[in-house]
Amino acid sequence: MDIPKYLLVFIASFMISFIVTPVVRVVSTKFGKVAEVREDRWHKKPTPLLGGIAIWASWIIITTFFIPNFNYKLPILLSATAIFALGLIDDIVKLNPQVKLVGQIIIASSLTLSGIIIEIIPYPVISIPFTILWLVAITNSFNLLDNMDGLSAGIAVIAATSLGIFLIQSGNHSAALLAFILAGASLGFLVYNFNPAKIFMGDCGSMFLGFLLSSTAIIGTWREASNLIATMVVPLLVLGIPIFDTTFVTLTRKLRGRAISQGGKDHISHRLVALGLSERQVVLSFYGFSIFFALLALYFSINPFVIMVISVLSAIGFYLLGIFLGDERVYSKSNREIEVIIAKRQYRKSGITLSRRRIAEIIMDLILISVAYFSAYLIRFEGHLLNPNLTFFVNTLPWVVIVKVTTFYYFGVYQSIWRYVGIRDMMAIVKGATLSTLIIMVGIVITVRFQEYSRAVFIVDWLFTVVMIGGSRLALRSLKEYLIDYRKGNGKKAIIIGAGDAGDLVLREIRNNHDINFNVVGFIDDDPVKQRYKINGVPVLGKTDDLKEIKQKYNIEDAIVAIPSASRETMDRIINKCKNANLNIRTLPPMKSVMEAGINHSSPAI
Repeated sequence: MDIPKYLLVFIASFMISFIVTPVVRVVSTKFGKVAEVREDRWHKKPTPLLGGIAIWASWIIITTFFIPNFNYKLPILLSATAIFALGLIDDIVKLNPQVKLVGQIIIASSLTLSGIIIEIIPYPVISIPFTILWLVAITNSFNLLDNMDGLSAGIAVIAATSLGIFLIQSGNHSAALLAFILAGASLGFLVYNFNPAKIFMGDCGSMFLGFLLSSTAIIGTWREASNLIATMVVPLLVLGIPIFDTTFVTLTRKLRGRAISQGGKDHISHRLVALGLSERQVVLSFYGFSIFFALLALYFSINPFVIMVISVLSAIGFYLLGIFLGDERVYSKSNREIEVIIAKRQYRKSGITLSRRRIAEIIMDLILISVAYFSAYLIRFEGHLLNPNLTFFVNTLPWVVIVKVTTFYYFGVYQSIWRYVGIRDMMAIVKGATLSTLIIMVGIVITVRFQEYSRAVFIVDWLFTVVMIGGSRLALRSLKEYLIDYRKGNGKKAIIIGAGDAGDLVLREIRNNHDINFNVVGFIDDDPVKQRYKINGVPVLGKTDDLKEIKQKYNIEDAIVAIPSASRETMDRIINKCKNANLNIRTLPPMKSVMEAGINHSSPAI
């Protein structure tokens, strides 16, 4: 099978979808199949639906007439069309979610009757239900992912293309053609669906994409894989974004007492926009993540050990992102308060005395400790682990985990709050990693005197442990501070007069408080030593004598005077200069008055 044929079917399906989509748009508008603007939906104007018809029509035409017959061609055609029809009916008459789920299970079950199952699992009683679960889960993942212009269709293009390339590498040419046809059809529709969308695909399109990608992944991997890990790693990586988004939405809705099938603006994409990113930035970021995971899948056969380590670290990164975004407010205040009450009630009923998040933190550390130790072996032996090396790793891993978790607990690592992590918390991790490494090495010396063990492994392991455990703690704080810059970017431009401890405190409060709508452009300070330096990434722009020029240059509206220890004369001088520059003035009261008599309300609050 030569490359030009793959390119030919891709272009042909793209052209058909590109031509048919505007026709569907006109017909949908004429018959009133339009998504109206709603409070719990993302689009801002009425948009035609049923764009999935163009994707399905393009794929079905090219597959029927240009793909040679193979064992699974007819079952794939029939089941994919059935799932498309189910979605189309839902778009037109709004099926009950339970009815739609039952229909998906029936169609997925019928596909397994043709022999499309994950046969690497030798027991049909396990492999058949697992296959059905996989098909239904990915189908609904793409259905849920279709929540922002161009997101689901773009991810489908990337996933189908990378899956097609993998199938060519593994020699499964028929399945590769199916993938490239789907990629072309999705891209033809994406031209009209990318922000701002002129048409939505509807459930008929999103369910069709998810079902076809999941079934093609099974066809393309079960014969080629030599073990269960290779069978599932490739499709899991290729379809990582929709799986992650679905898992996140399912858990957050369940914890907040909302129906999983209920729509809303609570997806990862919506939360990132709430943090200040634009819709296009979010969609393009998701494309980037999808391409990254697709490349991991394509290079899995080169060094599966390295790819598995990167995949685990990526999964932990997404877990941390999920924790961070899970705290973001995406509903109205009243709904948010109701959800918090429900969550607290559910938590009290559970009878759990230890924080669930703390348990998850320890479990994550167990994984990171294992990954750090395994990575140390990979570095020491240049990525090639022979059986003796693997035996040493397996025999010592339990002791490494036990000792490290114990020392981390001893140094108070599990008593810190991640989003407020600081130098002292990082030092606790360094102490725990150092002491645990010494204990492990002493234990090995006493028992086997390091015979056939590499000392370098434990040195590298110490470094990886500090970086991974410490990095996981810093990730939430770093992500928070990075995204806050986007959120505050549209606020009123302000400067802080006083580049000292009080000024730094004011900057942190402005960044962390949703209700303070200021975008701090810079600091002002008369100390010549501080000129042209930065405080938490914000530059010192000049002295108080430069206020007029700075106001005009940066279009500043407010000045926050953060010098609580300043004398009355100094304060009067600064306030007069702010007034001359036509700036709104806000001041901090002296710290002594705050401690002794409360805040002085004579000055405007920040």
